[in-house]
Amino acid sequence: MKNQLNKALSPYLLDHADDPVHWCFWSDASFKQAKSQNKPIFLSIGYSACHWCHVMARESFQDEQVAEILNQFFICIKVDREERPDIDDIYMEALVGLNGHGGWPMSLFLTPEGVPFFAGTYFPKFPQEGQMAFVELLGRVSTLWYKHRQDVDKMVLEIKDHLVSPVTALPQAVNPTQWLESIASEVDYQYGGLLGAPKFPQLPFWSGVLMTGVIEGHSQMIDASYLTASSLLMGGIYDHLDGGMARYSVDEYWHMPHFEKMLSDNAQLIFFLVDLYGYRSHDWFKQRAYHIRSWLEDSMRLESGCFATAIDAEAMGEEGIPYLWSFHDAEQVLGPDFEVAKSYFNWQTSNLPKKHNLVLDAIHTVNQSFDEMAVSRILMSLKLARQQMPQPRLDDKCLLDCNAMLIAGFAKASLVFQDPTWLTLAESTYTACHHLLFEAGTWRHTARGEQIGSQLFLEDLSSLIFATLHLFMASANDTYLKAAKETFELAEDYWSPDQGVYRMNPISDTSLIKNPASMTDDATPSGNALMATNGAILSLLTGENGYRTRAEALLAQGLIQTSPMVMGQWIVAQQWLSKGAVIKADWLKRESGISIQPNWLLLQINGLSGIEFCDKQGCHADKIVMADLKQTN
Repeated sequence: MKNQLNKALSPYLLDHADDPVHWCFWSDASFKQAKSQNKPIFLSIGYSACHWCHVMARESFQDEQVAEILNQFFICIKVDREERPDIDDIYMEALVGLNGHGGWPMSLFLTPEGVPFFAGTYFPKFPQEGQMAFVELLGRVSTLWYKHRQDVDKMVLEIKDHLVSPVTALPQAVNPTQWLESIASEVDYQYGGLLGAPKFPQLPFWSGVLMTGVIEGHSQMIDASYLTASSLLMGGIYDHLDGGMARYSVDEYWHMPHFEKMLSDNAQLIFFLVDLYGYRSHDWFKQRAYHIRSWLEDSMRLESGCFATAIDAEAMGEEGIPYLWSFHDAEQVLGPDFEVAKSYFNWQTSNLPKKHNLVLDAIHTVNQSFDEMAVSRILMSLKLARQQMPQPRLDDKCLLDCNAMLIAGFAKASLVFQDPTWLTLAESTYTACHHLLFEAGTWRHTARGEQIGSQLFLEDLSSLIFATLHLFMASANDTYLKAAKETFELAEDYWSPDQGVYRMNPISDTSLIKNPASMTDDATPSGNALMATNGAILSLLTGENGYRTRAEALLAQGLIQTSPMVMGQWIVAQQWLSKGAVIKADWLKRESGISIQPNWLLLQINGLSGIEFCDKQGCHADKIVMADLKQTN
């Protein structure tokens, strides 16, 4: 038996094609082999931009002795979590259930039926404080499997029961007002985001906060939304040179990022910035949106016209290269501007002994003034110097769900920023995705080069509907509305009438130990919450009650099955359903100074004079007077 991964689509799997470990694909053949040989499965799940995935690979999976143990006693399966989010969802749930926390790389041991009996994340090759050595772990798992099988069988029954049991429901559905009250004590009113570390952007959450805060006139929560965005754009989590946001901050101050840059995060960030700018026309948010767009077009756009998935957290085996600087290198690059840079980025001289530890973090500059020309020179000098450094690798596969979210942001930006080039970019990206990912009458989740995947998940469909709805609103092209409605119908193959939710895979798919249903927001919106959002928007745009009925059915499940911190998109969907409105105007030629509410669907009507307001009761040309829309903040 040999390593099978040289035929993989995923760059992450291809990274492991030369490992001495006899990696297999996730397939029926792999599980049949485990069953016939009575071997447990070692399942490793990760992704290409993950630093600790690389570390474990270098320490263990590329080690001949470790590989010998794995090959002798286990069937080894490698999975890219971005290529198979359904598998990742199931086993992350198991990992959190067993350990109380999750993360990547995921390291799990399964029965030949696919049920986990032990799970963890990164294991070092040699023991470290609080961490067992990976080789020792392999020995213990082997002993457990081959000599104490009855204990394994008992654990497996308990774990499988946990995985397939219904989620504990809240006593009653949460309404937006209650939700806003329940999360108020978790907000960091000094630095933005939520209290504690590590600190994640959690953009679905903040979209819910902004929309609800505006609707209810809750100024503290509105301000918290703007503070969070400002910190994301000024802190070390943001790439001040090239643009784009890293995945999260390891501290509570948004200072030290975990350096991987994901398309999914930055697509949502653009959409959030568009809403923030629409409500309060602060040019800073608009400028940053253009900066992120420039980075995406320069560094993430593929020859196909789609956008790549991620940029790695490391270069040449070192995390943070080329985002970290030493005092010596920075001083050499900046010359006379070095003193200004020390103040602008708050570089402390106490850090001098360390080699590379200077982060570009400008949060503290909010209440300070600097010479704009000097700052521009500093940024340009550092950017030019960075170009001479080793560069992180690009994960050049194309994911439908991530590209679709980006398309939606581009489309809405064209109206709010009054710049049709954003719509041109949105439409060209949609065309590229259709060319690459639509084959034989159906969409696919992923492609790379000439290879196209075989899967299609709910998250792809929900994001695609969201994208085509925003393309319709921005372009007034009915073709996009038709596409959204057709995709909504296609999602019926994923609808489970018994549970009243959508599954990640078609209902007919029984290949996994369960067909997961995405109910809670993670770094991206829950697939079911986004479908509820789509239903609410379609009901407003078309007046067809069936979409509203479906959104109501989903909300009845979503608002009782999730905790407040991971239900932002559900709150957004509820607000669209109850307080949403379609505002028809020639938005590209609108009068300046209009405050655009986050719960408005902006429908571009070329040549329309004035504004027409439509909600679930109908359209009212006289309901909004232009003077009422003027920004007062």
